[in-house]
Amino acid sequence: MEHPCHKCGQAVEDGIPFCSHCGAPQIRVAVADLQPEQSAASEMAFQPAINSISDPVPGPAISGRSRTIYWPQGFRAAAMAGCVAGLGMTFVGLFGLWMVAAGFLAVVFYRRRTRGGLLFPSVAARLGAVSGVLGFTLFALVTVPTGLFRAMMFEMVRLYASRRADPELQALTERWLDLLKTPAGLATWLICLFLFLIAASAVGGALAGAFLGRGNRT
Repeated sequence: MEHPCHKCGQAVEDGIPFCSHCGAPQIRVAVADLQPEQSAASEMAFQPAINSISDPVPGPAISGRSRTIYWPQGFRAAAMAGCVAGLGMTFVGLFGLWMVAAGFLAVVFYRRRTRGGLLFPSVAARLGAVSGVLGFTLFALVTVPTGLFRAMMFEMVRLYASRRADPELQALTERWLDLLKTPAGLATWLICLFLFLIAASAVGGALAGAFLGRGNRT
């Protein structure tokens, strides 16, 4: 039997590996096309990987009140609330009010990120306290190196003393201000304010846990 050469068209006997006229190889390997079922299966196999890259990973859906904080979402919620409080204290003042708001917002943000997750007040207080730590850290990093913290404390103490006519209070105020002028005194002020603001943010978190969980008590 003969077949035409695929290159020059000359007749070549079957089994001859090369054309005697042009030398083209006569052994060719044909690759069969994938069947429709195989193509569909391959596409389905790759689809989850594509979706995992393109679609954002949502937070877990948590139903009911919990005594456990899901920290991957809880830390993000506390960080957002802490940033709000830190910037508010820096540019507005009202330290305690901003920290109570930070604790409350941390629980609200946590509920949104977990698609409905609720916390018992005692647990929500811990989340609020974390937001207070982060908020105070941002506040301190901005105000202490620039001297704004000392100026803000001076203004706050003098404003408080100006509303009182007690001579003993005036003398105590002057000692506070003298203490604030020293590095050790500045550190003492920072520690005291830190403890006060952490307590305030924990209270805000507990209030949010109690308020948001009123309709879902288990």
